[in-house]
Amino acid sequence: MKDNEKNFTSRIEDLTTQVKILQLEMVSLDSHNGKLEASKRKEASAQAKGLNNKINVLHKELESLHSEKFQLNMKTNEVAENLLRTETLEGEIARKAMTEQELKEKETFLVQRDDR
Repeated sequence: MKDNEKNFTSRIEDLTTQVKILQLEMVSLDSHNGKLEASKRKEASAQAKGLNNKINVLHKELESLHSEKFQLNMKTNEVAENLLRTETLEGEIARKAMTEQELKEKETFLVQRDDR
């Protein structure tokens, strides 16, 4: 019986030691887990900040592109108006040239008629 009692006592001491070791490991793991979580939060925060910065840059680029598009549309409209004016003026020049040619022909005809 004493041997059994010694065995049980020894076994209890071993188990108690194992429990204490496991408790220390648990505290260590909890601490390590806390550090990992803090590191992950910091990393996620930095990543979110970086993405927000990229978003802001892209918004500014988009605004700039919208502005450029507006300016290009304005210039395109201006060029189209100038082209229309040019075509109108070319038509007027052609009509005036024809009128001038007709007047010269009439003048030539009248001069020839008067010369006869």
